[in-house]
Amino acid sequence: MLCDMRTKPFQVPSQELVTADGVGVRISLGGGYSISDPLAFITSSSDAFGALYLELRHALHATVGELACEAIIGGRTSLTDRIEELVIPRATQLGVKLTQLQVWEAVPLGRLQT
Repeated sequence: MLCDMRTKPFQVPSQELVTADGVGVRISLGGGYSISDPLAFITSSSDAFGALYLELRHALHATVGELACEAIIGGRTSLTDRIEELVIPRATQLGVKLTQLQVWEAVPLGRLQT
């Protein structure tokens, strides 16, 4: 079976999430991925990219919940570093490598009323 090893783009559309300090934020991610292990890519899942996408969404939710709004809005690098830390083990199992990950949008929505 042939595998296209070229880098492919992806996007995680805007997600409205709550930070550790109770501020709503809207965040979207983008980047690229490539197949690093063709055998794992074909055999680990019937939809390896779909599984990677779900991992990215889960990691985004978890990471935003760990950080204060200021850390997310002011220092976007730590957000992507933490997401990569959470996603890379599963990506490796899927035979996929993240070649790029960046925050496309990070907008505070305001403090939630409790």
